[in-house]
Amino acid sequence: MSAPAGAANMRTLTDAAGLPASDHGPFAEDLALADWFAQRLEDSLVYLQADCERARDALSVLMVETETALQQRREVSTRQEADLQRRQGEITLLQNAFLGAVLMVLTAVQAFAYRIPFLPPPAVPALIALLGALALLLATLVLWLATPQENRGPGRFGALFAGLVSASAGWLGVTMIAHALTGRASPLPLTWAVAGPSFVCGWLFMRRRLRRETTR
Repeated sequence: MSAPAGAANMRTLTDAAGLPASDHGPFAEDLALADWFAQRLEDSLVYLQADCERARDALSVLMVETETALQQRREVSTRQEADLQRRQGEITLLQNAFLGAVLMVLTAVQAFAYRIPFLPPPAVPALIALLGALALLLATLVLWLATPQENRGPGRFGALFAGLVSASAGWLGVTMIAHALTGRASPLPLTWAVAGPSFVCGWLFMRRRLRRETTR
C-alpha cells in the first residue's frame, strides 16, 4: 500500500469513528507523518525520474562511443589485413621469380648441355643442395610471415633451413677451393669441419632474427 493511500485510509477511519479533527493527539501525528512521508516519496520519485533520464542519456552516449571505437577497430584490422596480404603477395612474387629464374637457368643448362666453367663436377651436388635448401627456406619464411604475429611460432623450421643453406654454401665453397688447389674434391673431414660450423652460424642467425620479429 502506498503512503497517500495509507493516509487516506487513516482519515476515512478517523471520520468513521467520529473522532474530532485536531492538530494534536496520536491520530493527528500519524496523519501528519503519513503526509510527510508521502511528500518525501513524491520528491524522491522526481529525483529518481531525473536520474533515469540522465542514465538514459549517458547510456546513449556510451553506445555511440562504443560503436565508434568498434568501427575504428574494424578499420584498423582491415588495413592490417590488407597490408599483410600485400606483404605476403610481394614475398610470394619474389620467391616465385627467384625459383623460376633458377629453374629456367638449370633447364637451359640441361637443354644445351652447357657446363659452368668455374663450377667443377664435385661441386655440383653441393650446388643442388644449396638450391634445394634455399627453396625450402624461402617457402618456410613466406608461410611464417603470412601468419598473424600473435599466432606465429618460434620459427624452428626457418632456423633449421637457414642452417642447411649455410651448411650447403660452406660445402660448395670448400669444394670449389679444394678443387682449385688440388684438382680434386675436398676430403670428407674437411667438408664436415666447414659445413658443421656453417650450419650452426646460419641456424643461430635466423633463430635470433625470427625471435626479434616475433617479439616486436
